Amino acid sequence: RERGTTLDSSLARQLGALGYATAFFVPTRLDFENDAEMVRDLGFQHVVSRETLDMGTYRALNAFGMEDRALLPPLRDWLDAQAATARPFFLTIMTNVGHFPYAVPRGTPVRAFPGVPLQKADYYNAVTYGDGFVRDVIAELRGRGLLDRSLVMILGDHGEAFGEHGLVWHTGVLYEEALRIPGIVRLPAELHRSGRVAGLRQQIDVFPTVVDVLGLEPRGGRIPGRSLVSDTSGHDALFFATHFDNGALALRRGDLKFIYRFGRRPTEAYRMSTDPLERHDIAHELPARDVAEAERDMRAWLAEVRTTYTDAP
Repeated sequence: RERGTTLDSSLARQLGALGYATAFFVPTRLDFENDAEMVRDLGFQHVVSRETLDMGTYRALNAFGMEDRALLPPLRDWLDAQAATARPFFLTIMTNVGHFPYAVPRGTPVRAFPGVPLQKADYYNAVTYGDGFVRDVIAELRGRGLLDRSLVMILGDHGEAFGEHGLVWHTGVLYEEALRIPGIVRLPAELHRSGRVAGLRQQIDVFPTVVDVLGLEPRGGRIPGRSLVSDTSGHDALFFATHFDNGALALRRGDLKFIYRFGRRPTEAYRMSTDPLERHDIAHELPARDVAEAERDMRAWLAEVRTTYTDAP
């Protein structure tokens, strides 16, 4: 794409063009990095963020913004409007409480986790709060008769590291503690489907899954990702990059996972079936050509991403 142009390829833009109401709800500020520009370019018709929320009885919990339940009053109003008009809608909600320092609102029941470091125990309680918020959202959909008519997807944003590989948080972490996320897909009741999704999967699978379930036919280009519903094999390979440029790359291909640090440290390799916690680097046991090929593939993927999305050389 040309720099400065807006891509009309987001779900919000595509479904909006088909008559869907679209909304993005988040209890955080949109002045972090380029969040405001990103949400604008995604093309949501209605946006609720920390800047527009009424504090009321809710409060800020971290540097990003407020507790997640601050979204419930405006969310109820928006859902009531959609239910009243029977208009189809695409709703995206992003939560906040699971971020550092993992604080929960006053009065929230918390558990003790004997033997678990305090900060990690705080994280567990923050995740439990997040589960409760998801339950609240599901109850709002069910109470309006919308749940069984909707495709609902619940996905983690990222995991969190607490020193498992000498690293904390997630921005520079490409081990499984940061990459593996929960994923739940609840199909409309009329499809009568249940089961476990197999294969290697990634968040890029959201777009093709929605298109698949809605019975839409994509035209004019290829959608990255594979449907979680009709594609039974998953991806041949998954690629990952750290938040900061040229920090590290990772490749998961079948049972093997590689982590590449641009030559600053030797490339690591792990066999995930027998070493899911990535404790034993087996790169030295693999043929050198296999490691070199993985490095080339990761660099080629990064070049393609930059060419596609940022116009970097």
